[in-house]
Amino acid sequence: MTSKVAFTDVNPIDTVDTTTVIVQRLRDLLGQGKFAPGEQLTEASIASAFHVSRGPVREALKRLTEQGLLVSERNRGVFVPTLSDDDVRDIYLLRGAVEQAALAELVHRPRPEVFARLWGILGRYRKNLLARNWEAADELDMEFHRQLVYASESPRLIHAFDTVVVETRMCMRYMLFSHDDHPDMDVWHSDILEAVERGDIEAASRALDFHNETVIADFTKRPGPSSGR
Repeated sequence: MTSKVAFTDVNPIDTVDTTTVIVQRLRDLLGQGKFAPGEQLTEASIASAFHVSRGPVREALKRLTEQGLLVSERNRGVFVPTLSDDDVRDIYLLRGAVEQAALAELVHRPRPEVFARLWGILGRYRKNLLARNWEAADELDMEFHRQLVYASESPRLIHAFDTVVVETRMCMRYMLFSHDDHPDMDVWHSDILEAVERGDIEAASRALDFHNETVIADFTKRPGPSSGR
């Protein structure tokens, strides 16, 4: 007979929330540009791909629709949104507000270990820009901004950022952006971090605004009749 004492130090097994797992998987796929703008996502195809029942898939699609990452059309189904110029500006309006709040918190509560981590990210970012490894550079760009927000230790700022960053990735995948047009991209980020490190919130805010406005201008530009792009 097994003694109860044998189980005294055993941790309980965590229950897997299938819906939450599906939500995260779909968020990742959306951010990676795996779905085309306007593409329909069906419960049957997702359930088949993930080897799950349609119930948690239905709930996952509902959550992503509520977060604005998918669009539900009555009597038609759920679709990947097609982002307009106004959508891009609105995405960066929210993202900018979140990051500005995070910058203010970091200036108010500076920590050397956070600055060291951010400078480390920028060092790797610069190397990938020089190597023209754009995909890796873009990931490090996003990681820099993510760590800025995570350093605030605000659950609500982090949640807002994690949602809007998926839409930012969708912008990056579906809209125009030329790295060659911006040889000083690493400076944009260095200016933000240097200002925060010396406690100059106004300079940090201006640097972040410049970064976002430049990116928005690229995302919302359209190729001219003879641009060949």
